[in-house]
Amino acid sequence: MNSSAHVISQSAHRRMPWLNGGGSTIEIIAWPARDRWDWRLSVADVDHAGPFSTFENIDRTIALLTGNGFALTFGSGTTQSITDTYSPYSFPGDEDCSCRLVDGPVQDINLMVRRGTGAQRLVFVEISDSVELTGMVTGDIQVAVVVAGRASLDDQPLERLDAIKPTRPDQGITVLSPESAILAVVVEPT
Repeated sequence: MNSSAHVISQSAHRRMPWLNGGGSTIEIIAWPARDRWDWRLSVADVDHAGPFSTFENIDRTIALLTGNGFALTFGSGTTQSITDTYSPYSFPGDEDCSCRLVDGPVQDINLMVRRGTGAQRLVFVEISDSVELTGMVTGDIQVAVVVAGRASLDDQPLERLDAIKPTRPDQGITVLSPESAILAVVVEPT
């Protein structure tokens, strides 16, 4: 097994209710601890319109994984359509926000970062061979999640929503995908 990273299987992810009670999310990782995190990465299945939960002092980045998209309407009156998969959109988590589905249910990935704890960003990379992830992003990798296709770390197969957590963020991680896979990567910019 690769000593520079370990795999967090999708079966180990915790399903939890949204803060506003309107649905549930799959928490992939909360760092450094689930009860008091500086940043958190989760995936939500959204099957109806409604308000987003409000998170004081949190910045959010959201991206569409599956479905036809959704539109966010903010308390200021501005609207943002999110219809392109793997295209991150950032906004303040403490701003009033509601979601309208474009055409049917969606699944999104959501990075939440507590202000003042350090910058994190969400990027997507496509791999189709053996790839050193650190060479594909700028900054230190905090976690990588398979969001489409299949991959492997050493000889361990990685399925959709399996996560790779490096032992040290600056250490190299070599991932293999014989066909094609998309990884969502949380990066701390340097």
